[in-house]
Amino acid sequence: MLVLELLLIVLPEVTCKNPSLQCDFRKPLPIQHTYHQLGDINIAGIISVLSTYSDPVDFSQDPSQGFQDGLLIIFQNYQHILALVFTVKEINENPQILPNITLGFHIFNSNFSPSWTYFVSMLLPFTQGKFIPNYKCGITNTLAAVIGAPDISLHMATVLCIYKVPQLTYGSAPVMDKETQAVFFQQMFPNESHQRKGLLQLLLYFRWIWIGILIVKDEKGEKFLQEVLPTFSEHGICVEFVAEFPNVAFYSDFTDTISEGLHIYHVLMKSTANVIILYGEIQSLAGLRTFLQFSEVEDIPRKKKIWLITAQIDYTSTSVHKSWDIHFLQGALSFAVHTKEVQNFQEFLQILSPKNNQNDHFRKDFWEQAFSCFFSNSKMEVSEKKCTGQENLETLPTSVFETCMSGQSYNIYNAALPLSLCNDPCETGHSKAKKEGKLFCCYDCHLCPEGKITKEKDVDDCSPCPEDQYPNPGKNMCIPKRIIFLSYEEPLGISLTVLSLFFSLMTTWIITVFMKHKHTPIVKANNRNLTYTLLLSLLLSFLCVFLFVGRPNTIVCLFRQPAFGLIFSVAVSCVLAKTFVVVLAFMATKPGSRLRKWVGGRIVSFILLSCSLIQICVCAVWLIMSPPYPDFDAHSIPEELILECNEDSVMFYCVLGFMGFLALLSFSAAFLARNLPDSFNEAKFITFSMLVFCSVWLCFIPTYLSTRGKYTLAVEIFSMISSSAGLLVCIFFPKCFIIVMRPELNDKHQLMKRKF
Repeated sequence: MLVLELLLIVLPEVTCKNPSLQCDFRKPLPIQHTYHQLGDINIAGIISVLSTYSDPVDFSQDPSQGFQDGLLIIFQNYQHILALVFTVKEINENPQILPNITLGFHIFNSNFSPSWTYFVSMLLPFTQGKFIPNYKCGITNTLAAVIGAPDISLHMATVLCIYKVPQLTYGSAPVMDKETQAVFFQQMFPNESHQRKGLLQLLLYFRWIWIGILIVKDEKGEKFLQEVLPTFSEHGICVEFVAEFPNVAFYSDFTDTISEGLHIYHVLMKSTANVIILYGEIQSLAGLRTFLQFSEVEDIPRKKKIWLITAQIDYTSTSVHKSWDIHFLQGALSFAVHTKEVQNFQEFLQILSPKNNQNDHFRKDFWEQAFSCFFSNSKMEVSEKKCTGQENLETLPTSVFETCMSGQSYNIYNAALPLSLCNDPCETGHSKAKKEGKLFCCYDCHLCPEGKITKEKDVDDCSPCPEDQYPNPGKNMCIPKRIIFLSYEEPLGISLTVLSLFFSLMTTWIITVFMKHKHTPIVKANNRNLTYTLLLSLLLSFLCVFLFVGRPNTIVCLFRQPAFGLIFSVAVSCVLAKTFVVVLAFMATKPGSRLRKWVGGRIVSFILLSCSLIQICVCAVWLIMSPPYPDFDAHSIPEELILECNEDSVMFYCVLGFMGFLALLSFSAAFLARNLPDSFNEAKFITFSMLVFCSVWLCFIPTYLSTRGKYTLAVEIFSMISSSAGLLVCIFFPKCFIIVMRPELNDKHQLMKRKF
């Protein structure tokens, strides 16, 4: 099988000073790859070089260049290449990252061979296509950095450190000379000492004190044993066996590899330890899966083991593994490499297709083996199904290919213009804030304030959303606001409507009762026509609620508040007139009083007409100068666009103020007349009704000002209903009780004996 692994990446920087370099060419450049075939086993690695032009590297010196019969790919390792392509694309498309600089890349094949790694490492610092050590001929690349896989990092460092080339590895670093090699080397992988401590704590927590160890056969494996074995012994953990995992390379003898794998299988299955530590490289798990398949041909049955897998091992598989079960992993515990979701990476994978491979010669091989299909020009048919190119990577099982960026791929993503910053860039949804006493390069990141967002990283200030949109919780995008109003379909609107209808029917019933008994003394007392006017205005005030519920339009907005103000002014004027009638009637009974001529309808008419006329004039001025109109309130509630009538005018408060003045005047007059010794005195009932009325509207003011949206309107509607209901109940219920329940008391002689 041929193992595909991302081994070396070179990042050159080129500024746009030479127009022949095509610095505006912002797209990934061709991926070069070679591989060797040896008998029945093909093994390959990849070295990737980023450059600014697409001229291919001359591999004529590689005698194995012609062996291209097909490529057996480890699927998840192909994600390492895609992570690199995505990162370079992201850098080139964002002018804020490397302004006036363009990156490209080449990927080379190291074949897991130290000699081939040395050779390619010698190519990198010099002119591409001309291997003349220590000389640069013609237009050359500016080598910025090299990213290498862990198993070849030591070999490439031997050459590249001579030329002081910065190097990065996306896996665990090899053992290096700190003075000559490590100084130019940056490890993206976390320090392994933390992993060893975690491994010890895990074993002690579960009391796994009888274990086996399977390690990679190199200096790192030896160092791991030297550090963990004494520590395990100190804590009472015994190691039954230590088996070396073979390092497979293209020049490895196939028979030797099979023999070593069979030996490992025998050791594992004959062991009495149920917990095995696997300390290997990225592709070690794929090798372990292969060695465990000896259970199909050996007499020794496979035993279930608990695998403790170190973080540098990736879950990888090839096409031959697709039909194999993964039950051997049940119960496995793996240390994870830190990763996080990278924006747009999954979208990048979704648009991948062999039809837009952009010189990615691996993609067709990957496509055929991952989807078990073949292309018409393929050199090897892996199935009878033909590839359409429309296959989706998301349909592949996660055991074949994961669309989420793996920890190793995330290391590659980070390794591709490592930054030198005072602090990490601000994420989307945040803006920069200067630190006092620090240079401008050092800053804090503050979450965007209410109503503002940032769609890009590391911006100086947040941008406001449009009025009809609001920020999402992450403050990195704007969401359209919901349009709301007090409707008949929601519980609040239904409740207020039902309440209004209930009191409307009650008022209608009272009017019917009074008209049916209009000649009785209790109805005739205190001006019968004034009583009818008051009842009619109360009925209209309840029905006025229907102007406030539902979607507002131009007509509704023009008339609802003036109608409310006028109707309530008439109702309060009627109460005021009733109060004055009571007072004047008492004063007119005194001998020689000149007020008798006012006791009739003249004072009632004067009060009703004058008060109504004043309120009509106020409303008319309001409608002429600044009429209400439908409008959207985009500021009261961040997530909602409130459809309402814009009534923000001083005349609205004049309407409320005049109505309040009449109410206070009625309450004062009724309060002073409450103890007058008249059998027909309604002052006590009027006093109590106006106390309720004034209390409701005094509570209305702070509540109205403190609520937002449709609840503001609901407060006004509830105040209208409750204040009207207060007048209705306090003034008319006592009379209805006598008329309906105690008709014997509805007599002039009885009423003169009884004060009600």
